[in-house]
Amino acid sequence: MALKQILLILLTLFSVKYSFGMDSEESRICFFAGHDFYNPSLQTYLSNTNPNLLTTINDAQETALHIAAAYGCKNNVKTLLDYAQKNDNSVDILLQQRNKHGFTPLHNAMKYAHHTIVQQLLTAGAKITCIYKKIGNRTREIMPASHLLLHEIPIHNQERKKRELTLKQLLHQKKQILEELYTQNISLMSKDKKGRTALQLAERKDMPELAALLRFYKKLPAVEAFLTCKQNNHYFQKYTPADILNLICEFVLALPLHEITTLKPKSN
Repeated sequence: MALKQILLILLTLFSVKYSFGMDSEESRICFFAGHDFYNPSLQTYLSNTNPNLLTTINDAQETALHIAAAYGCKNNVKTLLDYAQKNDNSVDILLQQRNKHGFTPLHNAMKYAHHTIVQQLLTAGAKITCIYKKIGNRTREIMPASHLLLHEIPIHNQERKKRELTLKQLLHQKKQILEELYTQNISLMSKDKKGRTALQLAERKDMPELAALLRFYKKLPAVEAFLTCKQNNHYFQKYTPADILNLICEFVLALPLHEITTLKPKSN
């Protein structure tokens, strides 16, 4: 235990010393935020410097929380949210800050399929919104939140066996994020500025597993209405039992059995 503490102290001293070669404090905090390995250094830096750095943005208009969310650094996300809560309750500012592309930290976590961080941010009060940019007094929508799941994460340099495992893990993460979107009543059939839904893009980009998931969630309200015998539900009237059976068969055949999890219906 003593050896571990000594190593952490040495790591912190080295990291802080190394970071002073950077151009600004914003660069340092963003550097620490992008690696969970530097979490002790991040905590030390936040404790000893201006806490307003939490909401400071870099050249890409990103806070440290943007970077931690994009890189999947759940420990750093927790640290940043905890410090924001302790200092003038700046959590809302952190969660709502958009980068130059119109992304919030939650959007970054969704784009790179970090379901644990999506849950952390939702628990902290983040809202799932579309991606938009403000141009003067006008707001221009870029894309719906559901389209973030179409982002292809580069894993081409991995060996074949590891690549296949990573693809399964990514699909599982995206499936969990889809469930979050569905639970939060976010439409999965929203269209981008070119009139395309996420399902249409998944089919066009040859993403059969993701397309199968989107088709499943598209008709899931009908499945719930059928299973709970809510015959007055408009979804129940829209699809026949044969449609629902075909949907379930399509979903089961599209994914390996170990990838299929029990879905929890939304509470009324």
